[in-house]
Amino acid sequence: PLKLMSNLLILHGDDEYSSDEFLRQILAEFRRQPNAEFNLSMFDGAEATAAEILGAAAAYPFLAESRLIVVKGMLAHLNRKGGGETAKKMSGQLAAAVVTLPPSTRLIFVESSKLPESHRVLKAVSKENVRFFAAPKDSTQWIIKHAKALKQDIEPAAARALSLVTGSDLRLADSELAKLAAYTNGQGP
Repeated sequence: PLKLMSNLLILHGDDEYSSDEFLRQILAEFRRQPNAEFNLSMFDGAEATAAEILGAAAAYPFLAESRLIVVKGMLAHLNRKGGGETAKKMSGQLAAAVVTLPPSTRLIFVESSKLPESHRVLKAVSKENVRFFAAPKDSTQWIIKHAKALKQDIEPAAARALSLVTGSDLRLADSELAKLAAYTNGQGP
């Protein structure tokens, strides 16, 4: 089982597929606890405020051991050019608060790009709280491994051709592999 080592996690990088799969595992495990849906909050970081996130983080779990809060895109949104004083203020609020989260709260920030090392929230947390997901430059080996996970063989030349078409977009590669697996129906590579 996948356990959060601390009550804060930052997932960032341009490999959205792997980041989403990692988050999906965390959500699946969290949903096994009683009353999980009452204790799960999802936020769009471009719309939410730091006060909303921190308010949700401060709330006690309802008939459960913990709460899970997932915030998508907030840290990059606050760090964008033209964010102004409001964004700087919210970054400061988050940086100050994330180190004092209640033990019952699990807060996950999910970013679809690499955050700069100078980001205030990244600087406020330890490296164990951060997971970086980099998209592979050549996805051929990933395609071969993923095909095996789908219980399907793929010839190296076909994997290379698919890699050239899909580039570093693993979600697209996964989708195309599923189509190829359906087409061959397990009757061959």
